[in-house]
Amino acid sequence: MTKIATDERILNVACELFSEIGYHEVTIKTISKKADVNIAAVNYHFGSKDKLYEAAWRKSFARTRKKFFSFIESSDISAEDNIKSFIKGRINAIFCSTQDGYFPNIMYREMTRPTFAYNDIMQEVVIPSGRWLNSQFNKMFKIDVPTDKTQFLVFSVISQCAFVNIQHKNKLGKPSFFAKLNKEEFILHISNMIISYAKTFVDERKVVVK
Repeated sequence: MTKIATDERILNVACELFSEIGYHEVTIKTISKKADVNIAAVNYHFGSKDKLYEAAWRKSFARTRKKFFSFIESSDISAEDNIKSFIKGRINAIFCSTQDGYFPNIMYREMTRPTFAYNDIMQEVVIPSGRWLNSQFNKMFKIDVPTDKTQFLVFSVISQCAFVNIQHKNKLGKPSFFAKLNKEEFILHISNMIISYAKTFVDERKVVVK
């Protein structure tokens, strides 16, 4: 078996286990057993559990971004539709049961029991997402709005999605409250609530929405 195939097998297993069980509970022995390799192979290819975890969260994030947030690279979508697509992507990723949904699980675990990678994830994932959302809300306005004002809107989006993620993950293995809801209607509800709040927010400051 080639080195690349071994690397990929180890990394895929690590993504799965770090997502399902969490960094603190997963061991190199657990990963090696499921990947059907010896411990020496894991250490040879990745050096340590920490380096393997870093590779796993980055790969998981890349998969989630490609699957649910490819629209971010397009300049042909209106700001309002971008915000709605962002919310839809976040909620769909949270409920995704395939590899494309591993990163929300990892993010949930970082929020509830942080690891050494927490600061990097904040700097490379969470903060850039907030800045992008901030830019989209600003695009909805014909004049510039102070950053501290649009941050209220950004916080509303991120906190709503984070709440859903935490509540959903807390119910793993048990009947989930969210399982009873129509997901598409739920996404529409959150999107309409945020956009309506944004327009009210703008109207109060006599700013015209594009």
